[in-house]
Amino acid sequence: FPCGFNRSTGFKTGSKGGMRPAPWLLALGNAKTDRLRMLRPVAHCTSWSGLSSPLVYKGSLFTIPQGKYKVADGEVVLQVDLDSLASKTYAFDQPAMNDVTVSDEYVFTCNTLNNSINRCRIEDGDLSKVALEGVYVTKIVWREGSLYAFGLSLDGNSSMIYCYDEDLALKEIGRCTDTMPKA
Repeated sequence: FPCGFNRSTGFKTGSKGGMRPAPWLLALGNAKTDRLRMLRPVAHCTSWSGLSSPLVYKGSLFTIPQGKYKVADGEVVLQVDLDSLASKTYAFDQPAMNDVTVSDEYVFTCNTLNNSINRCRIEDGDLSKVALEGVYVTKIVWREGSLYAFGLSLDGNSSMIYCYDEDLALKEIGRCTDTMPKA
């Protein structure tokens, strides 16, 4: 499902009579049928980060709305059911999240603003996180019962893969390179 955010043209009248920009719309396209469906309004975002691609998991699209343009104050993950277009948000106390991945029980995000991996229980919204000292995590992937976090040391000299279980307990660290080539 290719997707994107777009703002409808024009302005809407606010509750106190003032003018405000029209809301953002989420457009979902189906390459097989050339069908375009719109979900509106999307009040949580302007668009998602260039660092994070939307994820499709078990019939739902998950994306990280970045909040106000240039501020990146969005603190939610948006889930959209691709059949019904019903939406749900998962609240994180983390602005500027970089990536999202999902298991059957949890939504995970990473955040380079405070170097953390965050977990939200789908059932009740319970939050937990693990901080990584001296590491810039840019990508996370849930695969076969493990969470993989791809990171770069803040000194830029090494690239690592961290492997966590579903409870965010560290299982293993793999070093991809000992030194990165200098530009």
